[in-house]
This record gives sequence, C-alpha cells and structure tokens, in this order.
Amino acid sequence: MKYLGIGQVAVLVPDLEAAVKDYNEVFGMNFTIVENDDIKMRVAISDGGLVFAQGYAGATDLPLQKNWNGDLTAIELRVDDLEEARTRLEAKGCKPVYYLDAPGGLTEYYMEQLHGIPLTIFQMDSESWVEAIGDNLEDAANYTPNIVWMNDYVWMNGETESS
Repeated sequence: MKYLGIGQVAVLVPDLEAAVKDYNEVFGMNFTIVENDDIKMRVAISDGGLVFAQGYAGATDLPLQKNWNGDLTAIELRVDDLEEARTRLEAKGCKPVYYLDAPGGLTEYYMEQLHGIPLTIFQMDSESWVEAIGDNLEDAANYTPNIVWMNDYVWMNGETESS
C-alpha cells in the first residue's frame, strides 16, 4: 500500500455559507455544498485541501461527533490500496466507523481516532474532489452516496450493528 498524501482536512464551522464565502473571496477557493442525511451534516467540499462541515440545524445526535477532536472532524489520507490501509489501521486498533462510495468514484473509510487524530482513508478515480463525489451535483440536497455503518455506530435505520 502506498501513501499518496493528505487529501483534505475537514473542520467543523459554525456558519457554512459564511466560511465558503470568505474562503472564496480571500483565496479564490470554490466549494460544492452537499447534504448527507446519514451523518446529519452539510459539507462544503473543495479541491483546495479543505472541507467545511456543519451539523443540521437543531441536530444534537451527530453520529460522528464522538470521534472528532474538537473542531477537527478528519484528516483525509489518500492511499492506493484502501483495503490494505484499513487492515493496517485495524491492526493498530483503529476501527472503521463507516464505508462510503460515491457516484463519481470516491471510496473511503472514516476511521476511529489514531493517536487522537480522526482519520479518513480514501481512494478516488479523479484528481478533483468535486468530480469524485459525483458529477451531477446541481441538486446537492439529493446527493446520495452509499454509506455502510460499522462498529456499534447507529445505522441509517436507527439500529446499532456490531462488527
């Protein structure tokens, strides 16, 4: 398995639209905002190395929150062999929280913390994050990646599953 670099850093922001606007005005970064009912969050994805995340208004039970380190929601590491990276992390006691595959060729595991750092490991067919999540995002509210929950995390139907 080959490590290909940090893909993105994902952080929690209190006002998603304001963060997107300011980073666009200051740095010229463009973002695509998607909503994901499975994780109860709105996420602004860029090709500039940053992801901004904000929980749904009024949501108090964000499924991933127990894995965050303050406002850091994930360091996203790109690898060339996703399953081998997952196996190596599991050998270190870092279990997957969910598996995701997106229509544009992105596959990832959101992992538990490793030494206090929440991790996402991923592969993607494109060099563009926006393309990798799906090439038809005119209606971002209908963004529907496939997510499979693991390790006692709440599944979409509200039940828990143990691995």
